[in-house]
Amino acid sequence: MMTDEILPKRCYNSKSTTIMTWKNTRAKLNSIYIYTWDVSPPKCSCDFDILPLGAGTALLGKKAAMACTVAVEESIASHYNNQIRVLVEEDPEKYKELLQIIKKFRDEEMQHHDTGLDYDAELTPGYSILKNAIQVGCKAAIFLSERI
Repeated sequence: MMTDEILPKRCYNSKSTTIMTWKNTRAKLNSIYIYTWDVSPPKCSCDFDILPLGAGTALLGKKAAMACTVAVEESIASHYNNQIRVLVEEDPEKYKELLQIIKKFRDEEMQHHDTGLDYDAELTPGYSILKNAIQVGCKAAIFLSERI
């Protein structure tokens, strides 16, 4: 287990890598969504702007911040799994490249999720209430992003 000083830097570096990969990939994906896969690109993106949520839970302590991480990452991974399921059912060969990208992002989110568990997220007072509240917000954001 890492020291408390190293954890935020590791999480930041990991998330920064995900953000840069996403930004670099998004431009490519937007150009090939329609032409290659005949699907519409997303009209909006949160660009991982969840700083207020993370900062708010961090004020409650390290365990609460880790609980937030677990909730958010689990929600995002679930969304990615739903996307993977739909694409595999439709035509896995046609969507092969897109599936690889989504699986990579999903796996990264699960690593963040597991880090939160490793750092005692479940020991947060009111963990299940906090986690469920955060996941309701995540599901609402995903719902809206799919429809805008």
